[in-house]
Amino acid sequence: NLNALVSQESSRASNLKLSRSMERLSTGQRINSAKDDAAGLAISNRMTAQVRGIQMAVKNSNDAISMTQTAEGAYGQVGNILQRMRELAVQSSTGTNSASDRSSMQLEIEQLKEEINHIADTTNFNNIKLLDGTAKDVVIQTGANQADKIKMSFNSVRANHIGSDIQPSLTSFGGDSTVMTELSAGDLVINGVHVGASFAEDDKLSDQGTGASSAIAKAAAINRVSAESGVVARVAGTTVSGSLVDSTTQTSATGTLTINGYSTANIGVTTDAALSRKLVAAAINAISGATGVKATDTESDNGGVVLFAADGRNISVSFTALSAGNTGLAATATYVGSYHLYSIDGSPFTVDTRENAASSGLEGAGLRIGTYGGGSAQAVTKVRSAVSGALPATTTVGVLNGDTMVINGIAIGAAIETDDTASYMDGATSSSRAASAIAIAAAINKQSDRTGVQAVAQANVLRGTSFTADSVSNNLWLNGQTIAITNSDIENVVDTINEYQGLTGVVASRYGDALELKAVDGRNIVLGAVTGAAAFGLGGVSIGAASTATGAVTHYSTVALESDEAFTVESGYEGVENFELLGFRRGTYGGAVGDKVSAIDISTQAGANDALRAIDAAINQVSAAQANSGALNNRLDVIVNNLSEGLQNISASRSRILDTDYATETTELAKQQIIQQAATAMLAQANQQPQGVLALLR
Repeated sequence: NLNALVSQESSRASNLKLSRSMERLSTGQRINSAKDDAAGLAISNRMTAQVRGIQMAVKNSNDAISMTQTAEGAYGQVGNILQRMRELAVQSSTGTNSASDRSSMQLEIEQLKEEINHIADTTNFNNIKLLDGTAKDVVIQTGANQADKIKMSFNSVRANHIGSDIQPSLTSFGGDSTVMTELSAGDLVINGVHVGASFAEDDKLSDQGTGASSAIAKAAAINRVSAESGVVARVAGTTVSGSLVDSTTQTSATGTLTINGYSTANIGVTTDAALSRKLVAAAINAISGATGVKATDTESDNGGVVLFAADGRNISVSFTALSAGNTGLAATATYVGSYHLYSIDGSPFTVDTRENAASSGLEGAGLRIGTYGGGSAQAVTKVRSAVSGALPATTTVGVLNGDTMVINGIAIGAAIETDDTASYMDGATSSSRAASAIAIAAAINKQSDRTGVQAVAQANVLRGTSFTADSVSNNLWLNGQTIAITNSDIENVVDTINEYQGLTGVVASRYGDALELKAVDGRNIVLGAVTGAAAFGLGGVSIGAASTATGAVTHYSTVALESDEAFTVESGYEGVENFELLGFRRGTYGGAVGDKVSAIDISTQAGANDALRAIDAAINQVSAAQANSGALNNRLDVIVNNLSEGLQNISASRSRILDTDYATETTELAKQQIIQQAATAMLAQANQQPQGVLALLR
């Protein structure tokens, strides 16, 4: 019955096509499985990813618009507060007000400061704080693809962040010009840009014999490459700490002092140390117009007489028939001042030195290797001496006692050995946990709530300047581990040392042709070797003369201090010697004091005049931030419009591939239904034909 078989096949094929049409019409999709259109399915899936990605990007952008509007509204409120503060400052600056009137105005100023900080701390979008300085780089996904991003930043409006255009900064340390030497080209590298040499000609204030080492000359050298580095320098003051006067041994003497080449009148010091200090300070201040140096009596035998040059010039000190011991002044020397480093755009910046320079290569610049954040006041202590022998080594590296240091008027307690669980210490080496950067930072941080200053133990970095290959295996003693190293290849030295990093806490890496050792947590690094340092790529680094604990040398790390605003560091009652052995120096760090809205005081007429300058700067900053938020809002509106247009077009493209064409499919459905009915009828006819044959057989 061939006709029946043909009809059955036609019915089967028609039924498949009928099912497909019904499926497409019921789902609305032309492609319901890969067999329908394999290539089309792959294309439509990619288009679906784009469509859904763009839909979410539109939502992201709308959320970002809401975020910018939230910030803009808060900026507007801060602007209104600043306008009111300016009114009060103008009112206070006129002479018709009494002291009582100005005190009343200051009360409102204080409340307005608090409200500015309250707005900064509480303005948030989806629990993201916008105006406290943390929302610097908010990344918004504005497209379906990974690279489709924009960054939004919202400036802080905290009272201690707005006002003067002088940002909080990194401040260098100063000191004796024999250590704080002039800069050679490449000694200082900022953001990868080599700073050139410092020149005495840039300093018209200091003695030309030492002018190239001054903070003025160094700041000029840094500013010559500011366009490339993005960092500018401003000169800070020069502070010279006084020295101990021992009243029990002091004798009477008469002589002169020479400050910056100018001699004082004869000064008669006596066994009365307090009277002697007053006479010395008065004599120095009598010639300050010529020297540029002011003297301050600390009223302490241990503190002596402090010298200060506000313009940052060098201060040279010498004696005739007098001495540091009976005047309270620092020893005969030339002392170099400090300077502030500011990132132009407020972003973090890196400080380094040229390749193959020793780790102390920045000592002359008064800086340390590292990355420093914009928007905060920072300073890093000086490098402490490398020491050998057994404990105690406090005479060369110092120890933080309870009366050693004062920060922002708050005495810092003693460093405690148990606060450092990382540094190696066995009593046989010069490594002391109590004297480590980790313990010192912990002691400072116990008073952070009162001082506003946080301390961090800096990574302990030792950089060699040379490597001498040696095929013989040599022992390096590092933080209690004896490491056998075949010195034929610097890479082999690196790999061998790093096999012990879990025990030593020290990571080795190539540094040019030599070696760098780094303890990231700031622990002490204790080194010893019979072979010279160059055999390990540590040429120029003191490592001791024996590969044992007793022959090792300890390198102590530095401590970074950080605050929202400028802070002062002073020696405590103990005096300056131990204080400076720890790497600290007396002074104000992190920028100018009194330039921020937080420091406004209109209780005096002079203070009101100063307040106008700070408030005007703050209004400009807040207005610029508000304008930036508005500009971001407009940009995001454009992004949303563009995304919506793109979404419409790609959805249409996907629809042409994926969606059912109802006109075509309904026609196909009707066709297949007709064929199905015809095939059924023909099958019935085909099944009737064999009946004639059966009739003959009957």
